[in-house]
Amino acid sequence: MGAAEEFLSVLYLKRAPIVSKSVGRIIRRSSEIGFGTGFLVAPGVLITNHHVLSTKLAAERAAVQFDYEINYRHREMRSESFELRPDLLFYANKPLDFALIAVEPLSRETRRPLASYSYLPLDGGEGKITIGKPVIIIQHPNAERKQAVFREAELQDLPANE
Repeated sequence: MGAAEEFLSVLYLKRAPIVSKSVGRIIRRSSEIGFGTGFLVAPGVLITNHHVLSTKLAAERAAVQFDYEINYRHREMRSESFELRPDLLFYANKPLDFALIAVEPLSRETRRPLASYSYLPLDGGEGKITIGKPVIIIQHPNAERKQAVFREAELQDLPANE
């Protein structure tokens, strides 16, 4: 087998389905075309990049779609879309490239509760990960079905403001 570069606790495998469930694809409400990724950080609160949703108007024209992925049998899952509610909460920060937006509690398609999806609370503590170390990223690259990156992704420091 050779020497392993890094061992991970099986906790990563146990938490993966929970963490993955909170990740959704940002779509245009009018066309359902995807253009970004976001994830739930609290009940009814989504975080995405500022460059994805930089204004309240952009958020009003968008929704978040969960379960846009392939199941363990390699079949497309039935996705659920939730309206964004920037009238209730919208905060965007360009230098840190994030936006927080409120999410409607029931899906458009089946009225499924948003609470059935997990959320990942933000943790301001330091020391959880080290700059230059690999990170696992769950996302919708190019608005495709949900995927995960296990290698070739590492935490980098923010560039200095110029």
